[in-house]
Amino acid sequence: MTNDMEALDRSREGPDILHSAGFLLSTAGRLARERFERAIAPLGLRARHFGVLLALATHGPAPQGEVADEAWMDKSTMVAVVDDLERWGLVERRRSAQDRRMYELVINERGREKLAEALEVVARSEDEWLGPLSPEERELLRGLLARLLYAPGGLLRGREGGEE
Repeated sequence: MTNDMEALDRSREGPDILHSAGFLLSTAGRLARERFERAIAPLGLRARHFGVLLALATHGPAPQGEVADEAWMDKSTMVAVVDDLERWGLVERRRSAQDRRMYELVINERGREKLAEALEVVARSEDEWLGPLSPEERELLRGLLARLLYAPGGLLRGREGGEE
């Protein structure tokens, strides 16, 4: 059996596409999402439910369309997800205090408890996903990914103002 460094050196052989950041991020993202979905499935949640709960817990009550944008979800999928969350007693639709014609989504106490449970499950499962990395490398990875997504000019910042 070879050691980790020999395997890493061998992985550098072959087409350059195997070393492109885009390919590596795409592959890691797909595999991480599959593992994330498996981890929270016993709670009755999928990643899209988790995303909506997290957005509501983080930003507070908001119109459904804003939450869809925050969770990167198309409007028709959002309707189905909110229907699920409302049926499960995790989210409520309430009339907006600012505009009585509109409804806002609100995470309730049961939703906060379910989200907290999901966050614990995800944290435990990340130990498995990120097993090859040291604790310092895990923190570095989280920081780099956060910058890539949220820093000025980051991938998620480019979505503001209709840019895709």
